[in-house]
Amino acid sequence: MLQVIIKEYSPDIICLQESNLKPDSSYSNSQFQFFSKTRNNTKRASGGVVTLISKSLQADHFHVNSDIETLVVKLTSHKTSYICNIYIAPDSTIEYKDLENLLNQIPSPRIIIGDFNAHNITWGSKSTNSRGHILEKLIADIPLNFLNDGTHTRLNISTGETSAIDLSLCDPALSANLSWEALSYSYGSDHFSIIIENRTSPGKCSPKYSPKWRINSADWTSFSNQIELNMDSCDNTNDVQKCVLNFNKIILDSASQHIGQTKDIKGHTPVPWWNQDCEKAIREAKAALNKYRKHKTLQNRVELKKYKAKAQLVIKQSKKKSWQEYVSGINSSTPINKVWTKIRKMNGHSSKSTIRSIKHNDRYYSSTIDIANILGQSYQEQSSTSNFTRDFLNNKAQIEQTPISFEDTLDNPLNLPITIEELDSSLEKMKNSSSSPDNIPVIFLKYLPPSAKRHLLKLFNKTWEDKVFPSL
Repeated sequence: MLQVIIKEYSPDIICLQESNLKPDSSYSNSQFQFFSKTRNNTKRASGGVVTLISKSLQADHFHVNSDIETLVVKLTSHKTSYICNIYIAPDSTIEYKDLENLLNQIPSPRIIIGDFNAHNITWGSKSTNSRGHILEKLIADIPLNFLNDGTHTRLNISTGETSAIDLSLCDPALSANLSWEALSYSYGSDHFSIIIENRTSPGKCSPKYSPKWRINSADWTSFSNQIELNMDSCDNTNDVQKCVLNFNKIILDSASQHIGQTKDIKGHTPVPWWNQDCEKAIREAKAALNKYRKHKTLQNRVELKKYKAKAQLVIKQSKKKSWQEYVSGINSSTPINKVWTKIRKMNGHSSKSTIRSIKHNDRYYSSTIDIANILGQSYQEQSSTSNFTRDFLNNKAQIEQTPISFEDTLDNPLNLPITIEELDSSLEKMKNSSSSPDNIPVIFLKYLPPSAKRHLLKLFNKTWEDKVFPSL
């Protein structure tokens, strides 16, 4: 279910506790850097912490001496900061000095996140235990600020009881810039995911994916018929700009009615396996969880487990089916880059990644202006004539002195009007998904009725003859 969270929230940093990985476990992902700490003295995988950092951020492991299951990562993409990921098992013994020694090793500014299994009414628990007293004193002594807002972060499905044992702490200087939210759904875990957002993060931009046409479910017959009916209203004046805008409107109006678009969701990374069944399964699981939290009956508990298991199964089957359908269409002529693009999309990796930081002369820059200037300088250096040999430059200068003759004759094939056969041939060779700034993909043009296609041909020739390119 981690991929579902990544799809919905596009996080830069993910901290996991009780990762239950073996010491020799590894994780390969083209989107995240992998940091982990596992238990070495157990016969089976248990406990442990994992931190995933977006590859757009500069991150390094920061070593600390502690017996506590903790992992510290140093971020240096913008201002240096430290992310501390902690797991303290409920049956372990923890002393004040152990936590104090750990936190004193981590420079500021720092964010401490973890499952402390500590209860204290200060952060929303119903009671306070000894570990809660220790943490409360330590947080006051250092000092650190709470990000928690009192919302409970764990649900015991067996009893229906909730508790607040997952803490998010930070240095006082950071707290004003950070927001904290415990999600209402657990995504298959007994802990609710926590979202912490840095409101002032430079360059932070959740990808905004524009709506896409639902080509696979299009009603092409109705699409074409409606355009045919509206062609009488198409402007036939000599104003190319006005004609193009009017013609585009007729096509887009028909597409909106008979094809439709996907929703425009900010921050959601699209994945090819996500479908209405996945959406319905997650919605049912959330509803079952809310019902159980309100009425903790045995029947509601059974229903919750049922819908959580169903959601996991539906997502697993959807991934498998999506991959099988794609693989069945691969052949020896399929470009390898398309195969890898599909694999990345299956894993929820966006191809529209943002450059968040860049290293130049042993320094990291995160300002968009700095990044643009560094890239521009690099492109200029690569394209500079200083990279050419002297013989090439001499030959280039000599050739450029030769005048170019432009003969313009009316019988030149380039000056003849475009024919309907040429238009059809060009459209046939183009990819269906190819689009333009007017949001009209090529497949729309292929399904135009004859009258509309003749009008399109007229517009192309008018543009060519008048030497006027319409703005879109």
